[in-house]
Amino acid sequence: SGVTAAWCWNSIPEPAFSQLPDDVRSWEQDRYQAYQAWLAGQAIADVFQRATGFLNLAAVRVAAEASALAAWRSSCSPARNLSGWPSDPGR
Repeated sequence: SGVTAAWCWNSIPEPAFSQLPDDVRSWEQDRYQAYQAWLAGQAIADVFQRATGFLNLAAVRVAAEASALAAWRSSCSPARNLSGWPSDPGR
């Protein structure tokens, strides 16, 4: 609905990272900074619209790659394996 589409992601206070192990601290800081940069203050509908656009683009590219791979595989001689060397008839 229009009301929920206008909702915004909240900005959140920075967590206490000092108590975390170094490797976890770095990951958590990156995650927090990405949230603040990409989500905080943004309309929820806008974020999901961008995500939908990205996923649609990714799906189109994957479908194109799959189609190209299927075409390539169907054009390969059945007497050859993927390496291009003749198959071993004894196998």
